[in-house]
Amino acid sequence: MKTNVYVYLTPLITIIVSFFVLGEKLSILALFGAFLTLLGVILAESKFSKPISLII
Repeated sequence: MKTNVYVYLTPLITIIVSFFVLGEKLSILALFGAFLTLLGVILAESKFSKPISLII
């Protein structure tokens, strides 16, 4: 289910589009959140991430 990770990029895309289309200003907090989002997606997609199997 690798495609599910890209759903987390929606807020980042929203920030970029609102900056260019609506002229919104970027805050430090928004940039920090975008950085954390990208970091999470990169870590989830890296070759070092292993799937966790849960035994129920």
